Amino acid sequence: GYDWAQINHYALKSMDAYSLRKFRGNANLKKDKYNSDYWSLQDRNEVEDLNIARHRDRRAAIMAALLQDGEVRRLHEAAHARVEARLAEYRQSEAYQALVQGLIAASDVPITSVVAKPPKARDPAAVAAVQTKLEERRNAKPKEERRTATPAGWGAEGASPYVAGAIDLSRAISLEAVENQGIRLPLDPRIFTAAALEAVQAGKFDRRHGRNIGTYVKGATRLLEVGAGIGFIAIRAALSVPGLYVLAQEERAALIDTGRVIVAGQFPDLGDRVQFADGAPGLERLLSDWKPDTLRLSPDALPMEGLTERGFSGVYRLILPYNDPSEAEALRARLLPGLEPLGFSADLKAEENGSVMLRRD
Repeated sequence: GYDWAQINHYALKSMDAYSLRKFRGNANLKKDKYNSDYWSLQDRNEVEDLNIARHRDRRAAIMAALLQDGEVRRLHEAAHARVEARLAEYRQSEAYQALVQGLIAASDVPITSVVAKPPKARDPAAVAAVQTKLEERRNAKPKEERRTATPAGWGAEGASPYVAGAIDLSRAISLEAVENQGIRLPLDPRIFTAAALEAVQAGKFDRRHGRNIGTYVKGATRLLEVGAGIGFIAIRAALSVPGLYVLAQEERAALIDTGRVIVAGQFPDLGDRVQFADGAPGLERLLSDWKPDTLRLSPDALPMEGLTERGFSGVYRLILPYNDPSEAEALRARLLPGLEPLGFSADLKAEENGSVMLRRD
């Protein structure tokens, strides 16, 4: 995993460099390895990673030092000249033109449609022998040493389904969309983490909360969701409850823009019933401007020190989603002391559907 190390391997360079490999032949004697399928698998540009660029200056200095040797420089320049001559020859051939056209088409294949050929099967007996040896070595250790701590962010419970940091959607890429509870979501690795992409691909993105949001907002007229991501739950709420007006707030504009595109392209009839706000105007400002009767947000986004009747005027339901049932009791213990004086109480039956519900009549 990337929590420990990253080793860059550049399987492809340019189409010209690829044609050299194609026409040269494969050193491993793999028949027709360098075809459009291999290009489609390796030519993935959905996410840009420039971390390696920090070594550019040092690399250039080392290269310049090597080329101070006259013989090394002569061989280096001769190799370049030979490559350019071979390319000039290839470019005149029909085979080259056909290869390039095939690679261009292969570049447009969505990442989710690319199928990698499985590796050659290993000897099951040999694999079993190694596994047995590792298991024996592990069992010989004291019990407290057998488990290793999970790295931060590695499948953590409640981890965000969205990638960390800045999200750049300025470059158009070929993407598929998969239906998730009536909403087609893009299989976009610039937005979703690897684990979330698997859920989207399977049609199970935020499945539990998406299924049950209609129950929580039944009878509501105005919903404010803070930290809404792409607005998936907000859109599900509007689809589930006719007449419900929803404001989905998220600090990262790229996520909110994705939500806007989803609504405009798939649910234009929702009109102004689903609105979006990016940036961080603050909970008090959002409550004042939108005047919701129902508020859904992460428990961490609820400012305990500012809970006043004036601030929550008109709010009759608080929806606080959780991932693990063990979180529910702790949430109630933390939040109710500040909210009970305002008339809120816990709806324990609602917790069966994955959220703590605090409400007042």
